Amino acid sequence: IPGNPPYPVDQGGWTRWTIWQFSDEGRVNGVGSPTDLNWGPDNIDELTPPRDVTGFRVFQDENNLYLTWDPNTDTDIAGYNIFLNGNYVATLNKDRTTYVLSKRNNNIPPGEALTLGIEAFDTKGDFSNDRTVIQITTEG
Repeated sequence: IPGNPPYPVDQGGWTRWTIWQFSDEGRVNGVGSPTDLNWGPDNIDELTPPRDVTGFRVFQDENNLYLTWDPNTDTDIAGYNIFLNGNYVATLNKDRTTYVLSKRNNNIPPGEALTLGIEAFDTKGDFSNDRTVIQITTEG
């Protein structure tokens, strides 16, 4: 980028960036010169997908399924997606660690085998490597 501005502007259609090489002519003691100089985040969370969700539990009564999980502690966590039998159900913000799923509103009869899932996503749009799932049979 001409003139090496203090941060990269939108170049070539890129709308976001995580690491920026701001020079290929840097000088660093103990490193052969010239060398690349880069700017990047101070936390590895900014460079990796969110951790898989842990502590995922499901409780139920005759009307609802109650989903709970441990909060994801990544610094760039944005929220969670909930799934029922592989189908998207809801997106929740990063501060949520519970969700109530109505059996009636989702046409779930007693004795039904279900797979409930959850994944975390971060501010860059990356998702957990693996969706955390639980398989249950509904009570009625």
